Amino acid sequence: MNGSDCCGFGGAGGATPGGGGEPGVNVEDEGNPISDAPSSTLNFVGGGVVASDAGGGVATITIPGIVVEDEGAALAGAPHTIHNFIGGGVAATNGGAGVANITIPGVTFLDEGVAVPGAPHTSLNFVGGGVAATNAGGGVATVTIPGVIVQDEGVALAGAPHTTHNFVGPGVTATDAGGGVAQITISGALGLLGDGSDGNQTFDGAATILGMVPSSNTYTATRDLFLNDGTINVGVTLKMQGWRLLVYGTLTCNGVVSFNGNDGKVGASGAGTGGLAISAEVLAGSAAGGNGDVALPADGDVSTDAPRGFVAGTTTGGAQAAATLPPNPGGAGAAGQGGGGGSGGSNAILPSSGTGGNGGTVTLLDAANGDIHNLISAIRGRSDVGTPWTAGSGGGGGAGGALATTDGGGGGGGGSGGMLVVCARAFAGTGVLQAKGGKGGNGGAAAAVNGGGGGGGGGGGGGIVIALRASGSAPTTTAAGGLGGSGGLGNGAGSNGAAGGDGGAGIVISAQL
Repeated sequence: MNGSDCCGFGGAGGATPGGGGEPGVNVEDEGNPISDAPSSTLNFVGGGVVASDAGGGVATITIPGIVVEDEGAALAGAPHTIHNFIGGGVAATNGGAGVANITIPGVTFLDEGVAVPGAPHTSLNFVGGGVAATNAGGGVATVTIPGVIVQDEGVALAGAPHTTHNFVGPGVTATDAGGGVAQITISGALGLLGDGSDGNQTFDGAATILGMVPSSNTYTATRDLFLNDGTINVGVTLKMQGWRLLVYGTLTCNGVVSFNGNDGKVGASGAGTGGLAISAEVLAGSAAGGNGDVALPADGDVSTDAPRGFVAGTTTGGAQAAATLPPNPGGAGAAGQGGGGGSGGSNAILPSSGTGGNGGTVTLLDAANGDIHNLISAIRGRSDVGTPWTAGSGGGGGAGGALATTDGGGGGGGGSGGMLVVCARAFAGTGVLQAKGGKGGNGGAAAAVNGGGGGGGGGGGGGIVIALRASGSAPTTTAAGGLGGSGGLGNGAGSNGAAGGDGGAGIVISAQL
């Protein structure tokens, strides 16, 4: 309606609304005359609109504003005749026919960068354990999302609750499993790899490492080693000798990690000394080989509490029954058994002075104690009920040849391999982990005219190798038995001594946890 016309009942023409023959009022809507104009009567309608007689020919038209409320309470300054709509994305437009369109957008919510179906949303419903939405007043809603109380051994961490959890450590991974689920993977090997407290170490054959002074590129451990990462260079040997090597990270071995048996000595001066025993530490030690001798060569040392996987029994040394027969080699050992010593060489008149020594006896534990039921017990070198294991047995000494006195003696038997445990998160390199039996000593050559050569010593039985990893490829491992020594050369009509028997292979367990 045109503002001037609505108030102008007088003026040019002196017209009074409703008077006969008098002109009416031209009423407009948004600048456009309404139909049937001019009008002689104006009727004001609408909620709260009031037309009253103010006297003196004046009519008062009262058009109220709108009372706007926030949470049921009228805003200060109400009523308002002008409404200003503000805010991101809020728009007020003319819809025509006296209608104003107010557009208030919803909110588009994303889950991992993807819009939630049904977006945009105008209502937000906060759900979940401990989640609360409260009215803070002033048009503000407070949404409380609790953190998580993390405990260490039953005691809450300082700063709890926490809304962010950061999982760290080698082998620990956190991945999105979908559906709002985070998957935390903690390697089961963590308890078997030590704590890395000895740091990163490189065994180069020159530097002193953790108190170990190298000799001829060889380090010898005197305690368990707890490396973070370890490197063993080409041509370098790390002898563990009954101690364990635990690597929290990666062991890069391009050399040798070992617990091998000692070799028997050559049968010079009438007898060869057997490979010496190596004492047990945390893990099983190495059994000694038997000494070679002219008259009574010794048997190899025994293995009294071997785990199952070895073979019980004794390896027989080579016997010489008559002078006309060639000397008999020592018998080869079964799994873990030392080889028998060879008999000495004979001549046309005399047989050898003795039969080769037997490989050491191996006695197995019963199933409850000897079976490797779980690797946690195995790396402790004992059964589930705590019985310490022994490894292989020693090789028998070789017998001296005919006419042997200070020459032509039997070779010493090789000592057995010990127990080697190496655990690492991962292995790399081209080196080897080994617990091999020692070699039997060669028989001595005869110096007496027509004397027989000495018999070779038996090889030591193989030991035990346990190599555990959390991931990656398996390392190269061996627990081979030691080779038997060769027989010594006879003199003139005297025959050569017989070779000692090879030791039997031990046990290798290489597994990924």
